Formats: sequence, structure tokens, C-alpha cells
Amino acid sequence: MISFGTEVLDLVILEQYSLQVAKTTSLESCLSTQGNASQCHIARIISSYTYHRHHTRLAVISTQLLNVIAQESRMSLLSSFGEDAHSIRSGFLRRLALRSEDPQFKVVLIELLTTCVAHQPGLLELFLSGKAMQATSLLDITQEMISVNKQFTHLCPGHLLLAAFNFVLALWTSGRQRVTQQLSDNKAFWEAVVSPLTKMLGPMGTTSDTHPLKAKLYCNVLQLLAYQLYQRDSSLNEFHSALENVTQSQWQEICTFLHKELKAISNPPDESTLPADKAMRYSSAVHLLDSYRMFISTMWLAESSLFKQETRLSVMNQVLDTLSHTLSGELTPVDQRLASMLSSLYFELLTQWSSHFTDWASSYHKLAQALHASTNDGADIHILPPTLVGILASLQLICSQKLQAKSSIDSTSTSYNILFC
Repeated sequence: MISFGTEVLDLVILEQYSLQVAKTTSLESCLSTQGNASQCHIARIISSYTYHRHHTRLAVISTQLLNVIAQESRMSLLSSFGEDAHSIRSGFLRRLALRSEDPQFKVVLIELLTTCVAHQPGLLELFLSGKAMQATSLLDITQEMISVNKQFTHLCPGHLLLAAFNFVLALWTSGRQRVTQQLSDNKAFWEAVVSPLTKMLGPMGTTSDTHPLKAKLYCNVLQLLAYQLYQRDSSLNEFHSALENVTQSQWQEICTFLHKELKAISNPPDESTLPADKAMRYSSAVHLLDSYRMFISTMWLAESSLFKQETRLSVMNQVLDTLSHTLSGELTPVDQRLASMLSSLYFELLTQWSSHFTDWASSYHKLAQALHASTNDGADIHILPPTLVGILASLQLICSQKLQAKSSIDSTSTSYNILFC
């Protein structure tokens, strides 16, 4: 009965705040009212159900409900817990560190901590400063949980690893330099971050069910690497030595997988009912490409030699092939967004890595064909202006290069003139 009531309250709170009712309801008043000596706050009562280790589902649902309250309520959970805050923190940290704990409970607990990064900073600081199990902090527990030898095992399955990376990435994006510096100084942490890049190249992820998990993990890893590369700190030996574990052939294989995912554009089924802007936001393909572009852009801004010449050429060819594939059929709103991002990325690649590129004629033909098809009368493809700008800028850059023979340009001058007519 308690479990059922907790689920109902979870749905009611989500519905209440999604409707954005101007009038304050009794439920909102209850969540915003501070408890007193004679009456506990509702969040404090809910937190007491997380101790039910014999009823894991109740503990999971209660923690999920705390997550909803932390995100939607204007009340500070730290003040709502009152004098029980330290015991709640110790209990959560202890269960997070236990090897025998249900992974699903760990997932919802880490999701609660991730929400606290943006919405409950006071409660997050309590968790970061607290100790459990012989002076083990939250950061120590997180690093131990995602260690290389535990990834994709029963101790840290894929969904738990994804939740942990979401939490770490949230710490990075929130600008908590003290916390991130503590993680950055640890070589084992960066080895754990880089490890999924190579581990997911093997048998893991051969089924379609694990492909979304792989894509999300790649997004988190690439963004974490981009944030660290942006610092341009040559003294980060731990970070750079961890990256050296990834070979050039593995980088190429990783990029190949990313572009296969982009070509598939396998959106969740419920996205068809969403408005165009929300469909783009929730599209894993757009998120994946955004992380990929962020990583590559930061890499050349930091003047990193992470990608050698062969890998750079492979990346440029794959970006152009994916752009041509995206523009080859009827474009959905997500396709339009992908095409715009890909055309911009390809122009940036041509600008930054032009000294490594030699196949100018082939690239020119592919860009010209894609653009020419979209300008034909009666064409079903309607390219957005940002995509046109990216393609035309790339064509202009190719024509201005002195690396290709003049005959290569002359052979396509007719189609090039048509494009601008």
C-alpha cells in the first residue's frame, strides 16, 4: 500500500508542475512548508522508506520521489530533512558503497545526486563533504564504483555506469572546480573514463538493445574529454597518459560507430508525438553529434595531436558521407538539425585540417551533388539556410585550395555554376 501510494504521489507531483497552475495547491503548500517539532516534513517521511532493504522496490520508488521533489519543489531538501540530514547522508553513502546493494537502487540514488547538482546545492555539498565506512567520501565511492575492472560487470552494469558518468559530467558542467580537480588528479579516474571507449568496441553492444546505451556512454565520455582538453594544461600527465591507451585504429573504429548511429537516426518511438523542438532535444542522434563535434572542436583548439593524419582523413570522409546520407531522402526536423550540424562541422574540419587533406575533387563532387539535388525543381528535400551556408562555404574553400589540379575544378564548373543560378 505504501509503495502504491508513493507511485501515485510521484505522478501527481509531476502532473502538478507540468501544468504550471498559477494558483497554489494544497500539495504545493505541503511541499513548501517547513516541518516543525510536532510534524515532520513530507520529504523527511519519504526518506524513511529508503531504509527498507528487504523491500528494494519501495526504496527505489521513494528515492525516485525524492528526486522529483528535489527537481520540482522550491523547498530545500536539506532543510526539510532537518536533524536527520546527516543520518540520511550516511545511510545513502553506505548503501552506495556496498557491493551487495541492488544496482537499480544505486542508479536512482545517483540520479538524485545528479539532480542536486543543479537544484539542491546545499544537499549536494552535504554529500560531498560527508564520510561513510571508514572515511570514504562520495567521490571515493564513485571512483571505486566505475573502476576499470568493475565496468560492465554485476558490480557496475551499463545502466549504473551511465548514471555515474551523468553525475560526474554534471559536476564538470556546473563549474565545481574543487571537486573536479580532485577527480582530475587521479589517473585511475581517467582510465575509468577512457575505458568504455575501447570496451564497447567488442562483443558488448552487438544487439540493438544496447546501442542506445553505447551512444549515451560515448556522449558522456566525449564531453568529459572535451572539458579536460579545453584546459590546455600540459601538466595533466594522468589525463594524457590515459588517452594514450586508445590506439589510432580504435579511434577510427569509434568514429565509425558514431557515424553509423547518426545514419540510423533511430529515435525513440514516442518522439513522433512530440513537437519539433522537443523531438530535437530528445533525439539521441542530435545529442551524439553535438558531443562528437564538441570533442573534435576542442581537440584542435587545444592543438592536441590525439588524432594522427590517417585518423583525421577518416573522420573528414565519414562526416561528409554522413552529410550526404542525411540529405539523400525526405528530411524530418531531426534530419534538418543533423544536416546543419554536419555541414558546419565539415567546414570546420576543412579549415583546421586542410594540410592533411588531398581528396579535394571527390569532396567537391559529393557536396555539389547534395546541394544540386536540393535545388532542383520539385525536389522533396528542403535544406535550411544554416545547412546551405555550411555547404557553400566548404565548396568555396575547396575551390580556393592550391592542392588540387586545375582540371579537377574545371570538370565540375558546370554543376558549380548551376548551384549558384
